[in-house]
Amino acid sequence: MTPRSPEASRAVREHTAEGILAAAAKVFARRGYAGTKVADIAAEAGVSSGLVHHYFETKAEVFRTLIEQLMSAATTTPREALERGGSPLENLRWMVQQMLQGATYASEYYMLALQVQMSEAVPEDVRATVVESGAEGMALMIQVVERAQRAGKIRSGDPAALMVHLMGAVQGLALQVFSAGPEAIAPDVDVVLGMLSRVAKSEGGVS
Repeated sequence: MTPRSPEASRAVREHTAEGILAAAAKVFARRGYAGTKVADIAAEAGVSSGLVHHYFETKAEVFRTLIEQLMSAATTTPREALERGGSPLENLRWMVQQMLQGATYASEYYMLALQVQMSEAVPEDVRATVVESGAEGMALMIQVVERAQRAGKIRSGDPAALMVHLMGAVQGLALQVFSAGPEAIAPDVDVVLGMLSRVAKSEGGVS
């Protein structure tokens, strides 16, 4: 048998770790942080508990890694919306679309974020990461909203308040998707933006 190249071995390790994380996100979302054990994660991933420990020393490390991934997206998405081409409304629409895709196809991550806010069992350093990165992400999202306001494409008012309401809507939709599963109504970007917008459908598909 030909030994794997270093690159192939690294790809296998990364794939295995990603599978464990994907399984862990589902288990944490269902059982909560306090109610989840490494054995539960291993069972969901179809691997041994020993293999989980090979990649992640503790349950806390698994959860921490998931939250770091989540918060990275929370800052990367609005930053990209600010940097990409297009009109302010198109960029706002793109950002909301990305958020809704997460709510649709990775709703368990929204459940993890809620756990950080509500569960006292979550490690304090994880909570601190969410507070810090969440503030940075919110500031960037507010900038996206402000640009659309200055362009006269969405209603006036406190952009932070608008963004808080928008986030609340997205989180609620994620909860609906997570709870209802395949029976859930798919979140619609036009419906969500319709709560904020004053523009015609010809400009970005929002009424």
